[in-house]
Amino acid sequence: KTIVYPLDPDNHEDPENNLELRDYVEATDSAEGYTGDTYCLACGKKVSEGEIIEKLQPSGQQSGESNQPGGKTDGDTAPSSGSPARESFKPILSLNFKGTLPLKVKQRFKGVIVTMADGDSIVSVVSKNKKIVTASFSGNKISLKAGKKTGKTKVTVTLASGLSKTFKVKVQKGTVKTKKIRVASKKLTLNAGKTFDLAAVLTPISAKKITYRSSAKKVAAVSKKGLVTGKKKGKAVITLKSGSKVVKVKVEIK
Repeated sequence: KTIVYPLDPDNHEDPENNLELRDYVEATDSAEGYTGDTYCLACGKKVSEGEIIEKLQPSGQQSGESNQPGGKTDGDTAPSSGSPARESFKPILSLNFKGTLPLKVKQRFKGVIVTMADGDSIVSVVSKNKKIVTASFSGNKISLKAGKKTGKTKVTVTLASGLSKTFKVKVQKGTVKTKKIRVASKKLTLNAGKTFDLAAVLTPISAKKITYRSSAKKVAAVSKKGLVTGKKKGKAVITLKSGSKVVKVKVEIK
């Protein structure tokens, strides 16, 4: 179940951490569109409201027409016949972490997630110093590979819309230590047969992976990705661990 809070741009967790665009509607020549509302995935609250997108101009009546031959304005290039109208959207770009991302020497990390508007895409991910870290991408995910030497560098993400964002990476000798484990809820009630995603988030995200364990697997089972499944009536405790950090979630199955 999705809990939708009223607009609250200032008072919620991690405003730049995980943003999601919802309710985007593409404009057509017969109906207006909507840029969509932006929500924070960390706390579920609405960060900003979208705007109405005007109807598309009918073919042959493009915005900015002049009386010059061919209907072009100075400096414009005439569109090819039958070319589709460019999709309208409000560009956004956010990452699933804040601050500097630590990595251990030679560590491979594929957990950097880029949130962007529907219709946008990553066109490049560039490391300023490839001896410290190299970067690549697939879809909205960025993969990083730390080199053999320690140090700091910057990685820049650029979208097709032209929006870009730069983040810092620090490569260190020691293992990346977990500072915090955050979960969607530390106490939950489920009916038998139902599931619940603990949606655990590490700080930093590059720390050791989380392990999950149920105190009563016949009552509540938990997957390697933190999905809890109610088995039968009873109570259980789900234990999450990463490094030295431990979080316990109380579960009651009805």
